[in-house]
Amino acid sequence: MKTMLTFKEKEIASKLLREANSLDTQVVPEWGAWVLYALGGLLIVFVCLTTAGNLSGEVIRLVLLPGVAIGCFLLLVGAVITHVSQRAEEKKIMAGLLKKLMARGHVP
Repeated sequence: MKTMLTFKEKEIASKLLREANSLDTQVVPEWGAWVLYALGGLLIVFVCLTTAGNLSGEVIRLVLLPGVAIGCFLLLVGAVITHVSQRAEEKKIMAGLLKKLMARGHVP
């Protein structure tokens, strides 16, 4: 017994297949996220070591706080890039599976 797709399912399937073609140009390479992770972590460690060598209120206010904030921001951007890359990879896999199923005639 064949199961027919509903209008909404057909619409979502065609949208997924259209988007799969443009995903390669929209996604930043995943190594870019690892570079941001490394820069953010190194910045936080460097700022903490610098502050520990010269501990004063002015150094904490002008070096430690901004440095840690910028490092955390870089880590956050790296996490967002990783998440977006994983979602794009999942969409590409789903589109590939959908194409194979449609080619075999399993999805009318």
